Amino acid sequence: MGKLKKDIIRISASFLLALGFIVPLSALEGDFEQGSTAYREGDWISARYFLRRSLDDPGHDSEGTRYMLIMSHISLGDYSSAIADCDSFAAKFPESGLGDTVYYQKGRSLHLMGKNEEAIPILSSLSEKHGSEDLGPSATYWLGECYYALGDYDTAASLYERVAKDFSETEKAPDAEKRLQEIARGQNIDSLRKDLAAAKMRIAELERESELNKNALLRAQAQVDEANEQARQTRQMLDEANEDARRRILEAQTALEQARKAAENAQNEAERERLRAEMEAEQNRLNALLEAEKTKSQTENNSVQGKLDALKFKARQVQLLAEKSEIRERQEDELRALKTKAAFIQALLEK
Repeated sequence: MGKLKKDIIRISASFLLALGFIVPLSALEGDFEQGSTAYREGDWISARYFLRRSLDDPGHDSEGTRYMLIMSHISLGDYSSAIADCDSFAAKFPESGLGDTVYYQKGRSLHLMGKNEEAIPILSSLSEKHGSEDLGPSATYWLGECYYALGDYDTAASLYERVAKDFSETEKAPDAEKRLQEIARGQNIDSLRKDLAAAKMRIAELERESELNKNALLRAQAQVDEANEQARQTRQMLDEANEDARRRILEAQTALEQARKAAENAQNEAERERLRAEMEAEQNRLNALLEAEKTKSQTENNSVQGKLDALKFKARQVQLLAEKSEIRERQEDELRALKTKAAFIQALLEK
């Protein structure tokens, strides 16, 4: 044990002696003498053992003896025994001047046991009762510790700030300052974690949108390619049909011309009449052929126009997807920035 702690123990023992709670050393005998000596020297195991035994002697069952026993329990981390002896002290010495101090030690022990809900009313009452004097600052600090342990950092911070600012000269002020720094760091970490979670969520959203846009663009491009192929085939069929129509029309025109010449060269009226009839029939066939080709051409043109309209629609879709692609590029820029930010935050949290 360090010299400072031993000095504190000796001062505490001297304080109790001055209050009349410890019998002068010259009068101490047996267990009480050994227990008091062990207490002053910080030998908590021996102090607890002998002080407990000394309570069997009514002459040594005093407020001072019991308070030293409580502090020995606490120094050993035996908080349940400390709480039990605090209750025994309050029952035996209800009007004691050490009553609030023992009550304070009970509240502190409850906190150290993790029973913060039970400790809060005790420490809160002492903080209000003593204010800036005596136990007030320490009770306020330990009250803050209870709320800190419960995760109520806002309430804890307000209590620590009170200790650090209003009771800056007390021994708990530096501890309160450290706690405030820890809370500030914790809040920064919580903020970073929230930012990281938001960044990861946005990254996942952008990646899903990017994948959907990419798939949509591929489907639209496939549809445009299909429409282009259909238009090409239709144009080829139309060209072939037009070529066939021109050939048949030319053949009909040639046959008509031959019939006309034959009619001019006919020797008699009957022959000329027959040839005129043939020529008229050929003319009718030619006219019918022209009309049929016209109708067919119109139908095919309508079909081609319909496919061209469909192609224009697909082209518009591709244009819209191209515009989306520009948006996607901006989203990819955002995605890269978010990934960089997420990596930076992750590195900070790991530190």
